[in-house]
Amino acid sequence: INYLQSRGHKFLSFGRCNTSKPYAWIDFDCEIGSRRAVRYLLDKGHQQIAYLGGNDERAFISQRKDGFIQEMNAAGIAVPEHYILQCARNRRSGLTAMKQILTYPDRPTAILVDSSMLADGAIMVAEQAGLIPGEDISFIAYDGLPPDTLSDKQMTSVQLSTSEKKSKQIADMTIALIRGEKPENLHVLWEPEIVEGNTVKDLRTTS
Repeated sequence: INYLQSRGHKFLSFGRCNTSKPYAWIDFDCEIGSRRAVRYLLDKGHQQIAYLGGNDERAFISQRKDGFIQEMNAAGIAVPEHYILQCARNRRSGLTAMKQILTYPDRPTAILVDSSMLADGAIMVAEQAGLIPGEDISFIAYDGLPPDTLSDKQMTSVQLSTSEKKSKQIADMTIALIRGEKPENLHVLWEPEIVEGNTVKDLRTTS
């Protein structure tokens, strides 16, 4: 971003970072996404909620984790240190992390996962252990499960946007830049939505 600004190029950033000069950007409020996911689980009666997410320094990764912690704190629920697992965002890491979670004597009733690939590895381990997602343990994941998943579950998910909506917004903002709109007037922050599937159990209905 600094490089492009220093040369006077017009550009649109997909994501945000801290810089002194204004620039055009489109981004998703991942902090709000995680807070909504936690609130959804809390409203279903879950309190033992773990977080499985990435471990690199990209802004959206820290925003997703921060939103989880903030909403749990707002609910007055202490999060055990071992309930927050961070690793590479791939299936293998999801497998490994879920195997660890299943050894906990205080196993969480629900897990918020920050990527579809991590979620796919995690749900695979749960099913191999004889657990039924949405019955024995609950999952909610950003972007759901990948298209090539072996699970037949419909993941309850934090959905950022459809590709069509996202692409149209980017195109509209790019055209506005070309036509001379000031970068400081081109900021779009979308709030994710919770899309219900069948991987979250409503504990309030359990006798």
